[in-house]
Order: sequence, then structure tokens, then C-alpha cells
Amino acid sequence: MHILDTTLREGELFKFLGFEQKLEVLELLANAGLKRIELTLPYPPRTSKEHARSLILKSRDLGVLCVLHARAYKEDVANALSLDADGYAFYIGFSELHRKQKLHGITKEDALNRLLECLEMVKTAGHTYTRATLEDASRVYLEEGIEGYRSLVYA
Repeated sequence: MHILDTTLREGELFKFLGFEQKLEVLELLANAGLKRIELTLPYPPRTSKEHARSLILKSRDLGVLCVLHARAYKEDVANALSLDADGYAFYIGFSELHRKQKLHGITKEDALNRLLECLEMVKTAGHTYTRATLEDASRVYLEEGIEGYRSLVYA
């Protein structure tokens, strides 16, 4: 079983954690035996590339794999790849609500293709650990969600 801890990523969403606190959390997670963590792609002003690079290097020193989590946008993929993390995770809203409100009304096919293009960019760059998330999938009819996941599995 592989456990991926999202404390450092989720912490960006609710409360600002200072860089020193992030380093402390990373060390606590490593000391607890976790081998894989997730960070948010830097989105200034909350986070910076320098801090992300430092956390990635520190995680390696501690024997922890660092996965960068970002939106399924080509610009985000390029930024993520520039940080040379151990893995990459991309997400896109798949429900009608998300596609309409957050993604300017794109189709399910367009959303899925955008995610697949991002995963291909990472694969082409030589990285093997990638993850894809259909955000808000619980609002999608089961058959549509399964078709979306099937496309990702066979990509």
C-alpha cells in the first residue's frame, strides 16, 4: 500500500503556513514513516518556486517522494516540470457544474482531452509517476464518470 499525505497541499487552501512551518511538517511526516507527500504547484503570492524547490530537495534528503499537484493547464504542467519533482498530479473539473462555472462551458470530451494532454506532456518529459483526478466526479452520472476514468486508464 502507498500512502500519499496531502497535509502540505491542503494547508495551502485554508491557512497560510510559513515556509519554516512547512519544513517542520515535512520532517514530522518523514519521521512518522510517510514516503510520499503532495505539494501544490506554486501560485504566488501564497507560495513561491524557491520554497517549492527547497521542499522538494528536503523531501529527497528525508527519503520522501514529492508529488506536485496542479490544474490541467499546459502552463501549469510546464511550471511543474521546471521544479523536477518526483511525481505529478493533475486535476480538472468534470461535472457539468464545474465545466460550466470554472471552465467556461467546455465539454466533457474537452475536459478529458485537456487532462490527457497534460499527462502526455509529463510522460514525454520522461517522468513515470503521474496521477489524474476528475474533480467533483460525484456529481457526474456513474456511467459518464466510468467512461472518463476508462479513458485515463487506457491512456
